[in-house]
Amino acid sequence: MTIVHDENGAISCISRILSQTKPASILLFHGNSSYIQSGAKESIEPQLSGYKVIHLSGFSKSTTLADVVKAIEVMRKNSIDFIIAVGGGAVMDVAKSASLLCNEKGDAKEYILGKKKSSGNNIKRILIPTTAGTGAEITPFSAVYVDKIKYSLAHPKMVPEHVILAPELTYHLGQRITAQAGCDAIAQAIEGYWSVHATGKSKSYSEQALSLLLPSIRKAVLSPTPECRRSMLFGAHYAGKSIAIAKTTAAHAMSYPLTSFHNIPHGHAVMLTLPYFFPINESADDGNIQQKFSLVEARKTFQGILKLLVVKTGKEARDMLLTLLSDIHLEQKLSQLGVKESDLSNIVDHGFNPDRVANNPVRITKETEMEILRAIL
Repeated sequence: MTIVHDENGAISCISRILSQTKPASILLFHGNSSYIQSGAKESIEPQLSGYKVIHLSGFSKSTTLADVVKAIEVMRKNSIDFIIAVGGGAVMDVAKSASLLCNEKGDAKEYILGKKKSSGNNIKRILIPTTAGTGAEITPFSAVYVDKIKYSLAHPKMVPEHVILAPELTYHLGQRITAQAGCDAIAQAIEGYWSVHATGKSKSYSEQALSLLLPSIRKAVLSPTPECRRSMLFGAHYAGKSIAIAKTTAAHAMSYPLTSFHNIPHGHAVMLTLPYFFPINESADDGNIQQKFSLVEARKTFQGILKLLVVKTGKEARDMLLTLLSDIHLEQKLSQLGVKESDLSNIVDHGFNPDRVANNPVRITKETEMEILRAIL
């Protein structure tokens, strides 16, 4: 079970956790410049005095197999028995993946591709986010790219022993990354609500997330205050808790090739297509509903998400999210981000993940995805 430290000054509890755990060798995963700019270095390192600490950074913007393999090698070489990861989603995903696979035999790639199952013999961790978006600090899976294809490494034991939510570590974030990360959190909250695997608990987490994120994101991007930074961080955390239960849907599936092939940051990539799924999911009927979902439940769920967004129709929800993108200065068109019509087929081929698409309440085809991409080109 994860202990979430979210009180004021929570960052100072690291020394207490370590005194209880008594690790022999700590691996500190962190970002590059963000580790200093966020204030994490200044807050964390005095608490590590007297412990053997190995630093590891220099990861890809989106976690790759090479990142995970490198981390595992460092962990084995230094007999690491405790992990502290401080940074964005990629830092969290490397730390979680390496922790899960470090004690396994064989090639890490086989586990990431799903050819082998991990025993779950994790190394204990403290995860500390410095962005407000992915919720990766609380999810039981990691996104890992192998040859530009996104895979999800998942295991219940990937959820860490300790999470520290310290809003002050997000104060340094610039407008664009605040906007992109916030879009990821909003998308996760929405998808965690309407996924065919959504439960009462995931929907409750989504409600909490959206109640914090939607009133705060514009201010966090344009004129941030400590209060809105806190709302964004906690909102992203609740969105992560929602998606940990319900899992992502079609918009997330479409985002991965936009990131891997066109370098569009993940949160921005998700929000490019998500608005267009509102009219699609509103059209649920006996002919297009997912077999494992009931039409009554789909319609009830859709009305619930409209209520949370304070709109009445799917088109209004779409337009509201597009207006949000404009207000926080993120592009709405693929052509503005260097994507060409000749790229669309490759995006569809790599963005049609059967598992994620099957989580969407309405059945989605490759033709559906192509129509959305052409609409936003």
